[in-house]
Amino acid sequence: MKRIIVFCIAVLLLLGCRAPTAPEAAATAAPTAAPSEPAPADDPAPADDPAPADDPVPQDLVAELLAAWDWAGLLENVYQLEPGDVLDYYGIDLSACRAGAVFADAVGYTDEVVILTGDKAGLDEAEALLQSHLDAVKAQFRGYDPEALALAEKAVFLREGDCLLFIVSPHAEEMLAAYRSLSSAR
Repeated sequence: MKRIIVFCIAVLLLLGCRAPTAPEAAATAAPTAAPSEPAPADDPAPADDPAPADDPVPQDLVAELLAAWDWAGLLENVYQLEPGDVLDYYGIDLSACRAGAVFADAVGYTDEVVILTGDKAGLDEAEALLQSHLDAVKAQFRGYDPEALALAEKAVFLREGDCLLFIVSPHAEEMLAAYRSLSSAR
């Protein structure tokens, strides 16, 4: 039951946080008294083109990956952080990402999972912030908690195309395998 609740919350957050597409925005916009005038011929029409062919990570990868991790029981010991908490803890603004999810354990020990998709500049910034965070975690556990330090040393820190994956967890290898399986199937 807990898995179902976590999955539903993740899906609702992902769906609720995305910006509406042009057709959705038009369908939900309040009617106006008079129709607007057509755009002048020299103004380019808005592009409704799909994502470029070189876009290696579709937006739904985050939701699919969360579902796969949840189904495998890999998210049982963590909870999803709110966007404000992600900004406070990591310095990452989730609203600047195309899609993303961040999980941590309840006591802030070592289980951390971050998956983000976005543009190059946003991911560059997030990658630098997460590297700094990982360095601080390693420094924190060095000398007094060898088990936690070992997890931090084995962290998954991966950037492929427009996807950034950061995992500090006893399940890091299983989570990475699920990511590889989904991304290679595309």
